[in-house]
Amino acid sequence: MSQIYNNISIGNLTAFLETLMNEKDKIINYFITFPSDFNILDTKSTYKRLLDKVRGCLEKCPCCRRSCDIDHTLFKSIPGSSDNQHCCRLGHALRAMNGYRYEITDEASLVMCEHIQAEQIIVVGPIRKRWSEFKKDHYDWNFDLIMSVDELNRLHNKFLGVWAKIGPELCGKYGMKFVTTNILRPIEEIPLHYILLLDGFGSMKGQLWNDLLDGVKKFLKYRLLRNSANRISIINLSIIAFPNGSTNFTNAFGP
Repeated sequence: MSQIYNNISIGNLTAFLETLMNEKDKIINYFITFPSDFNILDTKSTYKRLLDKVRGCLEKCPCCRRSCDIDHTLFKSIPGSSDNQHCCRLGHALRAMNGYRYEITDEASLVMCEHIQAEQIIVVGPIRKRWSEFKKDHYDWNFDLIMSVDELNRLHNKFLGVWAKIGPELCGKYGMKFVTTNILRPIEEIPLHYILLLDGFGSMKGQLWNDLLDGVKKFLKYRLLRNSANRISIINLSIIAFPNGSTNFTNAFGP
């Protein structure tokens, strides 16, 4: 560089300095507008992976609410993906600790997620579904038994010991019946009676009526595939005499 510097002369110092100052402004503006947000520069999610390494995964089991304890940083894929699912490797908690109870007796459910069988019915809010369906809804979680059966039994006994101390308080919080053991029940689905009211009046003619019938057919097909003992009644409202021809139930039958 010294040889080049000695062989080059500046013919017009003023023009040189003006050009130099303009380039300075361009460089400063470039750095000001250059995206410097860490989330943009961290294309491999290094910061998030290091944070997960330090504090652990923040996700909780959607059933028993025990924290995910798998080290997601050991995998290249994002947490929750098919080959990097959330998991409780050290075992799930008692379902009662998240407010689960048996539907008829209101007994606190003292089983762990590993104990639930695929065809067992659970109630989530207003929806009844099989455990196999619940697992499909939460595909980002692995509910398979990771530990041995003996290890699971030992862990279950430890949880029961904890439950004996904190169970009454949790039962009061969730409105459950406090028990220390559950009576084994057969896996069965309580039959339900569905009543479908179809609006067959003039406002539903054409495509609306066809779409409604398609929905009813799909529902019936689904219930048949489930081999359930449910009963289904279908009523066409057009055969009912509504006041003023309206299908507004409030106007027809009062509040």
